[in-house]
Amino acid sequence: MKLSEFKNAPKENEKKDTKQEKINKTNVDNKKIEEAYNTYKDMNENQLMAELLSQVSKQKQNGTFNYQQIKNSVETLTPFLNEEQKNNLLSILEKIK
Repeated sequence: MKLSEFKNAPKENEKKDTKQEKINKTNVDNKKIEEAYNTYKDMNENQLMAELLSQVSKQKQNGTFNYQQIKNSVETLTPFLNEEQKNNLLSILEKIK
């Protein structure tokens, strides 16, 4: 075996995902998305904001809240938003700070 082949060869203890495992992961992700949608679909804007602030508070209490990560995600999204959407998102970002 050439060194270049060795470098790219999977390690013995590494397991490559099979096609079925990838499908299963996608199905799980889709199921989580559907569950989240069903949880929030009937909430109005005020209810959604209250839920967001509640989740942020819980994350801050248990030490899992990462403002910088959220801010980075927002900065990635803003070029794709119109001015009103951008202002709304930045306002929400300030509220959870």
